[in-house]
Amino acid sequence: MIGEIEEAVKLTNNINVSSGCHIIYTYSQIESYLDNATAFLAEGIDKRQVVIYIDTVDRFTIIKDKLKHEGYSAEHIENIIFEDSDDFYRTKDLFSINQILHYFTQVLDPYLKEKRTIRTWSDVRWKDQDEEALLKSLKKYECECDTYIGKVRTISVCSYNGFKLPSAFLIDLLQSHEYHMTDKTLVPSSFYNKKQVLFPSISEQIRMEKATQDQLIRSEKLSIAGQLAAGIAHEIRNPITTIKGFLQLLEVNEKNVKYINILEGEVNKIEQISNEFLILSKPHLENRKDQNIVELIEGVTVLLQPQAVNKNIGIQTTYESQNIIVNCDDMKIKQVLINLIKNAIEAMENGYITIKLKETSHHVIIYITDEGHGIPKERLTELGKPFFTTKEKGTGLGLLVCYKIIEDHHGTIVVESEEGKGTTFTISLPKT
Repeated sequence: MIGEIEEAVKLTNNINVSSGCHIIYTYSQIESYLDNATAFLAEGIDKRQVVIYIDTVDRFTIIKDKLKHEGYSAEHIENIIFEDSDDFYRTKDLFSINQILHYFTQVLDPYLKEKRTIRTWSDVRWKDQDEEALLKSLKKYECECDTYIGKVRTISVCSYNGFKLPSAFLIDLLQSHEYHMTDKTLVPSSFYNKKQVLFPSISEQIRMEKATQDQLIRSEKLSIAGQLAAGIAHEIRNPITTIKGFLQLLEVNEKNVKYINILEGEVNKIEQISNEFLILSKPHLENRKDQNIVELIEGVTVLLQPQAVNKNIGIQTTYESQNIIVNCDDMKIKQVLINLIKNAIEAMENGYITIKLKETSHHVIIYITDEGHGIPKERLTELGKPFFTTKEKGTGLGLLVCYKIIEDHHGTIVVESEEGKGTTFTISLPKT
């Protein structure tokens, strides 16, 4: 249907897009830019493709007028998905790859299930910033886009103002684009270098962002809890010492022995809570050194084996290697392992506790899985909060201390549970 835009580059009619097509367009004349963008969108309409246009409102208004002039109906034009480029590329802030990629997947994700080819045109924009940092961000962004475009098989044009884009950037950006387009030509990029880059799905992006937010919130809570714990423990310990002293001076006889035993038990419970508060408030990394995490796990399982056997519970261990080294405070990591494995034992009547250990290039991951009753979803988010516990006689501080220790090691704890099947605690620790 395009008849009058004779100077527009013939875009993708002769390009095989079965595995996706990534085009970088460096323009120098705005009229040529608008004609080429119009031709690109019109071609998508003609082929009944999903058409997404990311640019300024003013340019989109001009392009809509051009499409109307070429005979496209209002319905055709309304079906174009438009995104404001300043919002899309967050031009008020520094170039943020994660935010932009997340936005990109949000825009595309609803249309991926339609089994129609998607074509996108975007004018890449950024806030003025350090050129070296900007180039690094643009290269990574375009490289990940290229992988994603190949994965979902879209036709994508990334346009750059040729006067604004530093010439040194172009060769680097051509490495992640299969074609190079100018105002008058479209040719294969001789610098194109297809690289596989992990590009998370939209659900994975959301999960990672949510996990990061949860970690920040938990970190703030742990910091506040640690400060409160120090003050509370100090205030509790002095009167408790006095009470214990006077209890020992009381004369024990048949009439009062029952009550004195109850008092001693309750005082000991308060003292235990006070000690846990002190653990929570203290720094945890006094004695960090390289440790074989396999040996730490083996030592803890030997220690807890009798408790497990008494409940007809077996402890199974699986290691990718017998020599997996982590720089850590061994006593603190043992404390975490003891706490989590004891919790698993207490959550079960019989069955198996499975401990798996694996390593990646930078992290060591420990999985502790029980076959207990599981934890309801609505209670999972409460785990690790002070005084929240699923046990009748628990204080809830033990798991809070575990979170604190792992966080001080720059690691994470993730809990997954299914009612009727059991619970898995996943600990991730950096190797160094």
